Amino acid sequence: SYLEDNLAIDFAVGTQWLNATPQAGTLFPSEQREVTVGFAPQGLPLGTYRGTLRFMAENPSTASVAVPVTFDFSGARIGGIAFRDGNRNGERDASESILNGIEVELIEDTNANGQRDPGEPVVGTQTTSQSGTSTTAQPGRYRFIGVDPGTYLVRYVANR
Repeated sequence: SYLEDNLAIDFAVGTQWLNATPQAGTLFPSEQREVTVGFAPQGLPLGTYRGTLRFMAENPSTASVAVPVTFDFSGARIGGIAFRDGNRNGERDASESILNGIEVELIEDTNANGQRDPGEPVVGTQTTSQSGTSTTAQPGRYRFIGVDPGTYLVRYVANR
């Protein structure tokens, strides 16, 4: 069955990593509706993903419309500026000095408990920049690029 004076729409996503909201609705002639398209990368390796959103009418004589969707999942970025947090409030105050040239570790918090446990791997290491001339362009800055979805801890390693 179909509706004569309006158009009912379904969204056929066809992939598990792509979603759309709303997934169904009714449009009257000349009406517009916004569709939010989401990407759920959990469990996916980095890469380019392609899928199709298909808009279908309940009226069998109305052709469906396919909208290709491409998502380049290059991973997340985790970074910041290392500083001596004298008052332990987690924010850099004007009197707190930047820590240049220290080692920073990115640790995968596999059980997401917010603390380093035995066996949790270090997935990245770098040294904070010494000056504004490095690739990070700011003293004390560190940046991990292309990070897979997950829970991570950042640890500053004391100078040895």
